[in-house]
Amino acid sequence: MRIHRVGGLLLIAAAGLAAASTGCKDTVTGPLVATRTPTPAPTPTPLPGNIAGDWAGTESGQAAGCPTVDASATFQQSGQNVTGTLNAPNSICGFTDLQFTGTIVGSTVSGTADGGLIGHGTVTGTLSGSNLTLQIRDLDLDTAEVDMDLHR
Repeated sequence: MRIHRVGGLLLIAAAGLAAASTGCKDTVTGPLVATRTPTPAPTPTPLPGNIAGDWAGTESGQAAGCPTVDASATFQQSGQNVTGTLNAPNSICGFTDLQFTGTIVGSTVSGTADGGLIGHGTVTGTLSGSNLTLQIRDLDLDTAEVDMDLHR
């Protein structure tokens, strides 16, 4: 084995010969590379659609004898949170000043409605461009349901 001193450093020649003479059989066949599985990006929450303002259209009850009548809604929105008033006063199956409280996530509307003939109900719906479709289900009667098809 040869040892050389170069600028304060010792260089050992034939280091491989020393390893071979000890019977060491572990070898590295290529450079060591650390691998890391990337963390997937979280799925972003869809931005809420904008339903603030006045809407007009029709309301139709699902029960027999409920005609399709004019309907309207007015909503206030702060981020995903929505409040508003729903009206379809010209029907035995209609309602006046039904108070809506809920959210909109992406194009999906959900919440509750209180007042009028509905009593207390759930509201689900979809916003598509300038069209808003709502389904209102009366929780007190469990079978009464009305649909509102609204536009701006």
